Amino acid sequence: VAQEEIIRRQAAQITGRSLLDEGQKLYYDGKYEQAIAKLEGALKTIPRAKATEIDYNRALHALSDSYYRLADAAFRAGNNTMARTDAQKSLEYDPKNRSAETLLVNVKKAETAPKMAAGQPAASAEAMPPNKTPEFQAKRDEIRHLFREGKLLSLKRC
Repeated sequence: VAQEEIIRRQAAQITGRSLLDEGQKLYYDGKYEQAIAKLEGALKTIPRAKATEIDYNRALHALSDSYYRLADAAFRAGNNTMARTDAQKSLEYDPKNRSAETLLVNVKKAETAPKMAAGQPAASAEAMPPNKTPEFQAKRDEIRHLFREGKLLSLKRC
């Protein structure tokens, strides 16, 4: 019985590695959707064990990268909904994928930009240089007035 289990695990490992290799080849050929199918199959097939940890991690990272590539292509095509979905899927497989995190931030920025252009109030304090804000100009005018009246001394005289 134990021998049969070892043979079953070895067969699963060989099948999983084959799916992983096919998935990585498809990834490098730019066929990300097909790569995802193979890589997800590899993750389901590769047994979780110390001996298969490297293959399992390779499949995880390749799957995360494939989803990121799809998300990036969707974002460039203007499909923010698909970009967000694929980037989130990428982060499910690899939470440390910085490219997917950055893409999610860019998607959120792109989604808020049309709302601001459509007449919603823009964050004027952020968009305006600090020395152009009404508060700054009022303070500057007050300081000039006090200086002219002699209530404020010039630093040059001190």
